[in-house]
Amino acid sequence: MAPACQEDEAPAARAQLGLLGELEVHGVPWTRREHALATAFVPRGGDEDARFALAGLTDEVETRREEALGLRVPVGDIQPSVGGRGEDEVGGTHAAYATLGPAVMLALADAHCHLDASYFPEGADAVLARATAAGVVGFVVVGVGTDLTQARSAVDLARRRPEIVAACVGIHPHDAVSWSEAAHDELRGLARQTEVVAVGEIGLDYHYDHSPRDVQRDVFARLIGLARELGKPIVVHTREAAEDTLAILEREGARDVGGIIHCFSEDRPFAARALDLGFDVSLSGVVTFKSALAVQEVAAWAPLDRILVETDSPYLAPVPLRGKKCEPANVVHTARRVAELRGIPVEEVAMATLANTERRFGKRFARGE
Repeated sequence: MAPACQEDEAPAARAQLGLLGELEVHGVPWTRREHALATAFVPRGGDEDARFALAGLTDEVETRREEALGLRVPVGDIQPSVGGRGEDEVGGTHAAYATLGPAVMLALADAHCHLDASYFPEGADAVLARATAAGVVGFVVVGVGTDLTQARSAVDLARRRPEIVAACVGIHPHDAVSWSEAAHDELRGLARQTEVVAVGEIGLDYHYDHSPRDVQRDVFARLIGLARELGKPIVVHTREAAEDTLAILEREGARDVGGIIHCFSEDRPFAARALDLGFDVSLSGVVTFKSALAVQEVAAWAPLDRILVETDSPYLAPVPLRGKKCEPANVVHTARRVAELRGIPVEEVAMATLANTERRFGKRFARGE
């Protein structure tokens, strides 16, 4: 496994972190061409107008130091943007970000997030704004629940923010007992909308068994049929149900539409069979967990053009944010860990996973154009 950060000349800018007294600070360096060692900082929780030009710092980010400080807005080398100020509110803490010169930022897609009002009472727009400031340019927002309220909300958000949001609608295996012919017909109507790029998440969950397993299997098969009817990919949830999941995908002709195995938590043999069926692997914050060795093996092994990254917000916050509510801005930590496991620059992972998300869901995100 290659180290998380390797010294090279390609990056024009890297995020810098430090502590100024007792204040956490975020920094974005100028380009090498303008000032190789000048870095601008704005203290978190301090005077938002204060700026400090500090010299003598390398442009190498120490992963452990980032994790200790809980970096939320890392900077990379993909999309150029003009330095400026913006505000972010995370957990009630306002942070200002400023640069003294041009910077470049990773461009990422969160391939699976839940932005229901019950999770984010401040509203989806505030969550999207924080993620956009962190370099997330695309969001696949999933609407599932005991009824279709969340599905309708996801479609409404995608209709209102089409430049950056696509919707998925489905019936989660936890809620399989809520399936009815009437619900199926309404779901069909929602899934036909142009804002909806996939049917999901759907699948099997034998860990909690909130719905009987036979009911889960029946609803899963029916919803694969709906996806095939509409010609749209599916987003698969599977937990402790690997063999049944693959068997149903194969039996119901899911190869015809393909899709993603979201929040991948299985092993390499499962991944190989899923890839053969035309499914991509979507990696969540689980890949950053020390115990997730099988998932890390898949992240290092799977073809780069078959990998996506996601948050599954508000769940599964990645290291170094374990125990906190997850949100799309955190997807950068997952991308960084995937890059580390593969021994390639995080910029390469960002470009590939964004392209893969757009290809899989047939959606082009605006990238601030």
